Amino acid sequence: MRRHTIISVLLIVTLATSASACVAGGGSSSSGPGVRTFAQQVKHLAANNYSMAARILGQDATPDQVSETGPENVTFKTQILDYLKGSFLALHRSVATINAKNAVMPLFPARAGTVRQNTLVQFAVDAVAHSSDHYGQMVEYLRMNGIVPPASR
Repeated sequence: MRRHTIISVLLIVTLATSASACVAGGGSSSSGPGVRTFAQQVKHLAANNYSMAARILGQDATPDQVSETGPENVTFKTQILDYLKGSFLALHRSVATINAKNAVMPLFPARAGTVRQNTLVQFAVDAVAHSSDHYGQMVEYLRMNGIVPPASR
């Protein structure tokens, strides 16, 4: 099994289990004004995953992916979890297209020389780092709601 496959599976299982636990517990509260709810966190994460996958494949992301909010009609627990899982499947398929010839080829001429992501590897790394960051935030939401995170059980 390839290393990126193992990482993808671990992230999907950990995030989906955590998301399921908190979304099941309500998922509609946030830690304060202007802060995403847990459900919004999950949709944000998934939207970014879809956006990075699209960029890796040379496709345009949808407006809700670019804004990192996800589709407005995805509101129920099962829809949100399916959206999250689908985003990791999209990432997995897109990362599988990266090879030695295209890995570090610049995609956007306007980004050349800037700190913004501009290669397939950079977009893939962004997705993993972003997922890890939001997993940490999700753990905080779980603990704030009296739920022991799956990785701590």
